[in-house]
Amino acid sequence: MQDSVRTPIISMALLLLCACQSGTPYALYAGAVRSSPSLDVVDADLRGVAVGLQTVGEAAFFTEVRSTSDSEEGLDFFEWLFGGRWSSTELGAPRIGGQFDIGLARGDLDGLRNSSSLVSVGAGVFAELPLGAAASLFAFGGGRYYLDTTEPTTCNDGTKSSSTGSGTCSHHGGIRHYNDYIGDGFAPELAIGIRFYF
Repeated sequence: MQDSVRTPIISMALLLLCACQSGTPYALYAGAVRSSPSLDVVDADLRGVAVGLQTVGEAAFFTEVRSTSDSEEGLDFFEWLFGGRWSSTELGAPRIGGQFDIGLARGDLDGLRNSSSLVSVGAGVFAELPLGAAASLFAFGGGRYYLDTTEPTTCNDGTKSSSTGSGTCSHHGGIRHYNDYIGDGFAPELAIGIRFYF
């Protein structure tokens, strides 16, 4: 199993184990996500799904995986987020709160020779409407900044280069392994979905 899939699954299992051992209530949630990243080499309109697990309370921790794509631009994203949510009202009442998270992403863009690795920081606000004691509808709006952390190109003499195009590694014996970059950028994002409480 690839690390990009293994890491979020392990984090969800650990959060669930900690919640169960401590007696802390938790929630599973799923929803639709739309994100519009403006990266150095592409402006995309990503749409897809998110699935997550969170503890429950006025201050809650969560872990989430997302799979989104833009078929027109040829971009596929797989993301893992970990962060916290805060709200000022008790569970069972309509709630408004804030969220902050960090994320790891893998981006595959048609035309690039490799997948891109990205780190992100996101923040936003959410609203939640109870559907009884066991479930609620939620909506989220916020923004995310992506930083491309793809490994640099490797030259034949072993040095690394972040240069692109003609002349890359020209003074180091040529290119052994070339890496393209998807680039840095900002993305506004929206999500809607449902949470189930246990």
